[in-house]
Amino acid sequence: MSITDDAARLAVLEGQAQELNDEIRRLRAVIVATTEPGTVIEVGGVPRWRVAPGKRTFDESLARSVLNADTLAACTVTKVDSAKVKAVAGEVTWSLCTKQGDPFLVVAK
Repeated sequence: MSITDDAARLAVLEGQAQELNDEIRRLRAVIVATTEPGTVIEVGGVPRWRVAPGKRTFDESLARSVLNADTLAACTVTKVDSAKVKAVAGEVTWSLCTKQGDPFLVVAK
């Protein structure tokens, strides 16, 4: 098989995968919307799914309204901002502060 054949097969499989993923997302949404958190759903008599409650995530704006000033000050950290490094130090210096990720495949347009 050639690279072109592999790419053509990949395109077909990705199209099928997208359709399957859309259906999976739809079914998951229906199950979650119609089932109480904590419910275990059996398939063929075997536990297959459990509806989990939403994850608790930290909300900085909520924390700022809940915490007193001393606690807020003790919990505040400073961070180097990537965009500011690029704006202040320039593109070349910014690139020295970056790591190269692993190659990956993208759709050509």
